[in-house]
Amino acid sequence: MPERAAASRALFEHVRAQPWWSAAESLAAFVGTAEEVDTTPLLEGAWAAGKRVWLPRVASRHARTLAWVRVDDPAALVPGAFGLLEPRPDGRPGTLAEVDVVFVPGLAFDRRGGRLGMGGGFYDRALEPWRETERPLRVGLCATPFVMEEELPAALHDVPMHWLVTERGGEPCGRG
Repeated sequence: MPERAAASRALFEHVRAQPWWSAAESLAAFVGTAEEVDTTPLLEGAWAAGKRVWLPRVASRHARTLAWVRVDDPAALVPGAFGLLEPRPDGRPGTLAEVDVVFVPGLAFDRRGGRLGMGGGFYDRALEPWRETERPLRVGLCATPFVMEEELPAALHDVPMHWLVTERGGEPCGRG
């Protein structure tokens, strides 16, 4: 859809305008589904800028855990769990400790950094060790209509975002 492609390019322009993007040497991202932001411009921009890119692979459906794999080429992606494009299993493994910024998908976000995911808890488990840290910087990506003015309900295991970026701009989350 042309509208989704244009919105995804605009979102990446807002990401690229942030000082944390310029400072980041490595990042973790995701390959967006039809319900999420198309991250193709972001991934291509990261590779073109020489940034190290880590993408998730479902490590265990039962334990609902992700493994992070370094990806230098989109050809390294194959259909994986839940029909998502994922890095091949033979890729270089890593952890979020190796990244400066982690881009997080969500069905909706609130301006305080709350996130409504797909309900599996995969990202909250992956982000839990960094809940109280500023690095990696946690950046939620979604379309503007899915930014809620009211606070989303949060469980104890939900990990809040530091920043939120849409096709209309980026802003730090007010978690205070």
